[in-house]
Amino acid sequence: MVRVCFDDVLGTNYAASDNEKCSIKYLVESMEQELSSLDQVLSPLLAKRDKLNAKILAHEAPLPLLDV
Repeated sequence: MVRVCFDDVLGTNYAASDNEKCSIKYLVESMEQELSSLDQVLSPLLAKRDKLNAKILAHEAPLPLLDV
């Protein structure tokens, strides 16, 4: 029986079989694709967040003292 999840053996001395190594490779590739998809969604949002945060900081900056 081929394992689908290896979470329970992460960080242990577990030795995967050749078939399991193939499964792990496929699993990692799938996770990398998902991570890439998430990055594509997050990147524009993070850029928008950074711009908004910069505007907030600019508005919160103390005003220079004016001599009257």
